[in-house]
Amino acid sequence: MNLSFLFAQSTTSDSIEKPIYDTTTTFHLKSKNSFYFCSKLYKIPRDCNNKDQSNCCVFEKDVYSSFASLESGNLNCYNGTSLNWTYANNETSAKQNTESFVSQVEKQMKKIVRSTIKLSICGKEVDAFKGSFTTNQDYTFYKILFYATINGQSVYLQLSSINEIKSNDDLSQAFRQLISIK
Repeated sequence: MNLSFLFAQSTTSDSIEKPIYDTTTTFHLKSKNSFYFCSKLYKIPRDCNNKDQSNCCVFEKDVYSSFASLESGNLNCYNGTSLNWTYANNETSAKQNTESFVSQVEKQMKKIVRSTIKLSICGKEVDAFKGSFTTNQDYTFYKILFYATINGQSVYLQLSSINEIKSNDDLSQAFRQLISIK
């Protein structure tokens, strides 16, 4: 014999209850002094008094409690330049992320001017995709996309800017700690 119990509750109110937020599963991490990248700690420049704001930067990331470590990060400088990275299981996955991004964005842009450049990320030389992207609204932005395995961690990176990055001189101090354009 199976025995079942059914409990129900009825309400006479047609209003929506106030939301209850679970603040233990995600939080926004923000740092103005340092950040970790591929198991190493880096300093964030905070000179925010200059006109160009290239050395006024911040690290930001949404963190989820289900992950044991940061799976990605964003280093943003107030001059419109940012470095975003996502760790991958292996270098093949990191390469696929790079190729997938280029393929997806090509379909959405009015014009793309692309080239391949060499750069060094944390001392490791890699080939990178460099692109000038023009939207259908004639807004142009620039990206350098690359991947590598650094300190045993495979990573896919996007260096983005509202200004073209031609040499190391176009990079802020925050990015020069990690990247050197050849």
